[in-house]
Amino acid sequence: MQVLKHDMENARQKGEQIEDVVKNWLKDANEKIEASEKILEDNDRANHFCFMGCCPNMKTRHQLSRKANKKTQVLVEVQKNRKFDKISYRTALKGIGPPKDYEAFESRMLILNQMLEALKDVDVTMIGVYGMGGVGKTTLAKKLAKQVEEDGIFKVVVIATVTSNVDLKRIQQEIAEWLRFPLEAEVTAVRAALLCSRLKQEEKILVILDEVWAQMKLEDIGIPLGTEHKGCKILMTSRNLNVLHEMGTERNFKLQVLEDEEARQLFEKKVGTLKHSQIKPMTDEVAKRCAGLPISIVAVATALKNKGLEEWKDALERLKRSDADDMDKQVQSCFDLSYRYLENDEIKSLFLRLSAYLFLSDRVDQLLKYVLGLSLFKPCRNLEETRNRLHKYVNDLKSSCLLLEGRRDGEVKMHDVVRSFAISTASRDHHVFTVAHDKLKKLQVLSLMNSDIVRLPRELEQLTHLRLLDLSNCSSLEVIPRNVLSKLVRLEDLRMGNGFVQWEGEKQGGVGKNASLSELKALSNLVALEIHILDANILPRDLFSEKLERFRIFIGDGWNCSDDMYATSKVLKLKFNTSVHLEGIKVLLMTTEHLHLDELNGVKNILHELDEEGFPYLKKLYIQNSLDIEHIIDWRRMNHVIAFPELESLFLQNLKKLEKIYHGRYVMGSFSNLRKLKVGNCNVLKNLFSFSMLKGLVVLEKINVSRCEILKEIVAMETREDSEIKLPQLRKLKLENLPQLTCFCSQGDVPSISQSQQQLLRALEKSYWRMNLQLFKNCYC
Repeated sequence: MQVLKHDMENARQKGEQIEDVVKNWLKDANEKIEASEKILEDNDRANHFCFMGCCPNMKTRHQLSRKANKKTQVLVEVQKNRKFDKISYRTALKGIGPPKDYEAFESRMLILNQMLEALKDVDVTMIGVYGMGGVGKTTLAKKLAKQVEEDGIFKVVVIATVTSNVDLKRIQQEIAEWLRFPLEAEVTAVRAALLCSRLKQEEKILVILDEVWAQMKLEDIGIPLGTEHKGCKILMTSRNLNVLHEMGTERNFKLQVLEDEEARQLFEKKVGTLKHSQIKPMTDEVAKRCAGLPISIVAVATALKNKGLEEWKDALERLKRSDADDMDKQVQSCFDLSYRYLENDEIKSLFLRLSAYLFLSDRVDQLLKYVLGLSLFKPCRNLEETRNRLHKYVNDLKSSCLLLEGRRDGEVKMHDVVRSFAISTASRDHHVFTVAHDKLKKLQVLSLMNSDIVRLPRELEQLTHLRLLDLSNCSSLEVIPRNVLSKLVRLEDLRMGNGFVQWEGEKQGGVGKNASLSELKALSNLVALEIHILDANILPRDLFSEKLERFRIFIGDGWNCSDDMYATSKVLKLKFNTSVHLEGIKVLLMTTEHLHLDELNGVKNILHELDEEGFPYLKKLYIQNSLDIEHIIDWRRMNHVIAFPELESLFLQNLKKLEKIYHGRYVMGSFSNLRKLKVGNCNVLKNLFSFSMLKGLVVLEKINVSRCEILKEIVAMETREDSEIKLPQLRKLKLENLPQLTCFCSQGDVPSISQSQQQLLRALEKSYWRMNLQLFKNCYC
C-alpha cells in the first residue's frame, strides 16, 4: 500500500495521470485497511488484567485474536484484487499561454472571439491569422491556446515554430515534446507516421504552427487532416495571406496594428512614472510614432524609461524624421532608438552579430564562441571576464526588448522584426562584419562539438592563441597526438566531456601515440575543464589546480557524462578502489558542488580524510559501493568545523560498514540546509540521527530508507532531557524492507507528543502491514 502511494506520488510529480482502476482499488483497499487498523487501537484492551492484575484477560485476547485473523484475511483478499500492470499514464503538457503582462485590448479580443467561433465550427479544419511582423500574431495564438483549454474546446494544444528555414525534424520534435511522446526514429517519414498515430490518440487537439513563411505539406510533418482525424484542427500564423491560401486555410483573420488609444495605454504602462512634467505632452506623439506595433511600442518605452526631458526631445525628433507614410521606416526608427541607447560599442556589435547567428534560440554560453572567435569585445584578462561581460550584455539586450527569452531556461532568441533591423543596420555599417585575415593562427575559439572526428591533426599545435577548445560529445575521437595540447598555452576552457578517453600514462624510454594527462599541467591559464579519465592509475599527483573555477571531472568507468549537464558548475564523479589517488583530487574537493563517490576503498571517515574544511560549497553528495566507510562525519576528528553547511541532497547506498552518519557531538550548523536524505543497503547502520543532530535539520523535506537490516530507529535519544521532535518541513517519509525497525525514536522520557509527531506516528502505523513489524511500542515520534 505505502509503496503504491509513493509510486503514485512520483507519477504525479512527473505530471502523469493515475489510472481509474488504481484509484478505485486504492479507495476500496483504504476502507478495508482502516477497519483493520482498529486492531491497533484495541491493543490496550488486550493488556487488561483480571484476578486483581495477576493474569491477562484471556477472553479479551481471544476475541482480538479472532478479529485479527479476519482482518488479515481481508487484507489478503484486497491484495488479490490488485489487478493492474501500470498505475499511471502520460498526458500532454499544459501551459501554452501569452506573457504574464498580456494586454487584452478590445481590437485583439474581437479577433480572438471570431477565431474561437471558427474553431467550434465542425466544418472548419484550418484557420489562419496574418499580419505584419511584430503585430502580435504569436502572442494572440498563445492567448487562443489558453482560452480553448480553459473553455474545454480542446483537451490538448501543441505549438511548433516553423520559420523561413523549414526543419521538419525540429518541428516534429517540438510537437512530440508537448505531447511528451518519445520520437526516437531518425527517418523523417517514419517520424511523421509515428507522430500522426500519436496525434490521432487525442480526441480533441489543436496544433499551432507559428511563423509559416511558405507552403509545405502537413503530412510530411505527421499532422492528420480532415477526415483522417476530425478532432484535430490547425491554426497557422503568417505574414502573408497568400501563404495561408496555399496551405488551404478555410478562415483567415487579419491582425491590424493597435488603435491609437490602445497604443497609448500600452506605451504609458511600459514607460512607467515620468521624471518631468513637460514629458507628459510628448508621450502621445511618441506612442503614435511607434506605428501601432506592440514590439516597437515596448522597445521605445523601455528605451525612454527613467530618461530625462532632453533625451525625450531627442527621441521624438529622431522619430519624426522617419517617413510617416512608410511603415517599415517607422518601425526601423523605433528600434534604432533602442539601439542608440545601448551602453557602448561592444554591446551594439554583439547585438548586430547575433542577427546573423541567433535564429531560433541558443544558450548564452554557446554565444561565447562567437564573441571570442570574432573578437567582439576589447581584450579581457581571461575567459571568465569575457563570459561575465557577455552575460551582462545579454541581460541588457533583454531589458531593452532587443532579445527575448528562448524556448528553455538559459536560452535567448531574436524576433524577426528586430533581426531585420539589425541586418539593415549591419549592412549600413558594414565594417562591423570585417574580420582580420592574418581568419587562422590567431584563432581563439575552436569547436568540434558533436563531430565524428577520429583524430585531431597535429597542426592544431600551431593555434597558440586558442582560448577555448570544445571537443565535447566527440565520441569517435580516439587520437590526440602527444604534445599537442601542451602547446596551447593560452587555453582557458577545455571541454572534452562525453568524448575522448584514451589518455596514456607516462612512457618510459619511448613516446606514446596519444596525449597524456601531464600535458594539462602546461595549461597555466586553464579555468574551466570537462574531462573523463577511465583509469585512475594514470593520474599525475598534481594534475589539477585551484585555479579551476568550473569543472566536470569524471574518473573511472560507468559514468554518464551527460547527466546534470548544467545543474552545477563544479562536478566531481570519482570511482577508484584505493585512497592513494585522493591526494591529487583534494584541491577540487574543497570547492566542489556536486560529488559522487563510487567504490572508494581505504577511507573510513569522509569528512576527515577528504576535506577537513567541511565541504563548505557542496550541494549534492552521493556515496555508494564502498567497503570501508564507517562515518560520514566523526566529531572526534573534525576540529569543531561546521560540516556540509550548503548540502541539499545526501544519498548513501551499499556502504557495508557505515555505522553512523554523524558520530559524536553535533556541531550546530552542520547539515543545516539538508532537504533530501536517501539511505539504502547499509547493513550495520542502527539509526540515522541523534536527537541533537535532528534539531539542526530544520529544512529536511524527504527521508527515504530501505534495506538496512539492523536499523532499529530513525532517531536516537541521547538524554532524558530530550523533548519533542520537530521536523517542520518534512513532506515525505518512505521506510521499506527494514526488518528490525521497531520505532521512530528510541525510548526516552518524552513529556509530550506534538501534532506533527502524531502525524509521523500515524504514517508509521499505516506502514505496519507492508513492513510486517510488531506493534510500535514505546514509539515517540
